[in-house]
Amino acid sequence: MMTKFIFNTCGAQHGESHHAPDHCEICEDDRQYVGWEGQKWTTHEELAEHHEQRIEIEEDLLAIGIKPAFAIDQRAFLLPTDVGNILWESVSLVAQEAIDAINKCGGLDRIIISHPHFYSSMGVWSDAFGGVEILIHEADKQWVQRPHPSINFWSGDDLALSDSVTLIRAGGTWVKLEYFDRNHYAENETQLDTNTQPTFVEVLKRTLPEQEVLATEAEQLYEV
Repeated sequence: MMTKFIFNTCGAQHGESHHAPDHCEICEDDRQYVGWEGQKWTTHEELAEHHEQRIEIEEDLLAIGIKPAFAIDQRAFLLPTDVGNILWESVSLVAQEAIDAINKCGGLDRIIISHPHFYSSMGVWSDAFGGVEILIHEADKQWVQRPHPSINFWSGDDLALSDSVTLIRAGGTWVKLEYFDRNHYAENETQLDTNTQPTFVEVLKRTLPEQEVLATEAEQLYEV
């Protein structure tokens, strides 16, 4: 029987195989780690037996995580934009409760991943919404462990999805999303209210609330 195994440390789902892979390339990279107990694997079905979806509303954004905590315990955020609803990041578990919550917000139009550590079960998320597009920068192509027909690799330093939404390759394996709310700033586009427009570092801290090291890394990366 072919199975799509998920590595417990980073939560990345791998391509179909008869047996658990020998190793996870993401976790063997110098910027990640393998747990003290070695390489351990699970499946989406096993994960659903022992975990459930954590669904929260934070500053008017739908946030989706897993409880009890799994892998690096990140959250995905549903971002309403003028190019549709974007799922920013991914988590390893895709439960019906989360699908229903997203559908109540108008559904899902696109998935965007900022970093290989957040690939998780992105293919399962896409399939749950009819095969919506997954955007990943081509520089991170080597880290995709489960190929999927919905993945589109973009290139260059930036990608404008609209006049308001732009993806920026920020350096290393990071991608930054900039969203400019034209309705809020219709009178003067050059004056941004930093109190109401969250910075990427703030979004990152909400995505990985326990990962202060990554937040510090992002602050240095973006020189904020």
